[in-house]
Amino acid sequence: MNKIIDNYILRLKDNLTNLSDSDIQDVVQFYQELLLDGNFHSEADMITELGTPKQLARKIMADYSVSIPEKEEELHEASSKSNLKTIWVILLGVLAAPVGIPLAIAAVVVMVAALLALTAIFIALAIVITSLFVSGIFIFVRSFGLLFGSY
Repeated sequence: MNKIIDNYILRLKDNLTNLSDSDIQDVVQFYQELLLDGNFHSEADMITELGTPKQLARKIMADYSVSIPEKEEELHEASSKSNLKTIWVILLGVLAAPVGIPLAIAAVVVMVAALLALTAIFIALAIVITSLFVSGIFIFVRSFGLLFGSY
């Protein structure tokens, strides 16, 4: 019976990688007492009640707010790729600056010129409409003179 519990505790301890030694010792002692005091006759009973040692370790780590990396290689590889990507972004930013800054200035100038052109078109349209309205009034007033008088 104790061998089954010791095996379960040993596998639990192997999965508690990101905790401090004192925390691991506290957790192992707590679950060892729990398993010894409980009515667990087989490993299946322990797994049914607590889950597999890996699942229990995940729960404990979640309680301690420590994430367990799935694979150390994946974590290291992701970190290396992230660092390489950051270096590339910085390098491309430095190399693109002599071209990018003038292009950005040119884009701003083009937008301002387009805005000025649209403003000029609207002002010209307003002037044309106003002049048509004024000339329409002038023609209307002048037409009374032509209707009732001589030309």
